[in-house]
Amino acid sequence: MGSWQVPAPGSINTTGLRCIAATDLSEPARAAAHAAAVIAQRLGVSLKLVHVIDELGAEAAIAKGQGFLYEDRRTALAAHARALSEELGVAAEPVVVVGDTERAILEYAEQLAASRPRSVATATALRGSLPSTRLARDHRSTC
Repeated sequence: MGSWQVPAPGSINTTGLRCIAATDLSEPARAAAHAAAVIAQRLGVSLKLVHVIDELGAEAAIAKGQGFLYEDRRTALAAHARALSEELGVAAEPVVVVGDTERAILEYAEQLAASRPRSVATATALRGSLPSTRLARDHRSTC
């Protein structure tokens, strides 16, 4: 399989593009999110750093005002986004969604695509549960 290279800045129209990096906050996912941030930085687009809370009862807990149970994850995600922003100068926004991991990532990507048809999706290492080729095939875009 050939290697893929990030297009040179200015070589493609990036108007309205955004990059999505899903993370479970593990070290492999952090490394993959860093790679996505490099791509976003190189293309001059923003990065949505998405973490999914995929636990039984999470939606009910949050609906009941018990979202503080997941504050440690929100804090870790925000710190990671801030670190990527500071290191690479990319606008990295932390996003937390709740639900089945694969479905929640795809639905979030679809929401972004609906609001901006040229959104770009990138899957990161989710402990092997969501290969990037699947997200790319299902969402019809890659970065």
